[in-house]
Amino acid sequence: MKIVFKGLAFASLLLCLTQVQAANTIPSTDGGFLMSLTETGENLLVLRMANLQQVGTSVSLHDLDGNVYFREYIKDHNGYSMKVDISAVPEGRYIMRVQQKGVNKTQVIYKSEDQLLISHVNTSK
Repeated sequence: MKIVFKGLAFASLLLCLTQVQAANTIPSTDGGFLMSLTETGENLLVLRMANLQQVGTSVSLHDLDGNVYFREYIKDHNGYSMKVDISAVPEGRYIMRVQQKGVNKTQVIYKSEDQLLISHVNTSK
């Protein structure tokens, strides 16, 4: 019986690791909060954050000229997931910025007619 439970636990762990790799997420762990940004292939970005201190967090999407396409302020959450629809956003380069207690995490997003690319997380204080 113990062997069956150990096998199930190992299979569950393997399945979780496979799904994380398949989603192509790059979680960021420095600066006090976790963050990952993925795309669904349907002009939707999915931002997931773990904010164990429940500190207010600002999220914005803007272009290189400073035009804001999305802005939201999150507070009193220790974990949060949101979908950002970018179907109305024209082709080009954009910056997704997540700010919390003096820590800025940014990712560059490149949108073209046939692809959506997301950079690694960059952290600054």
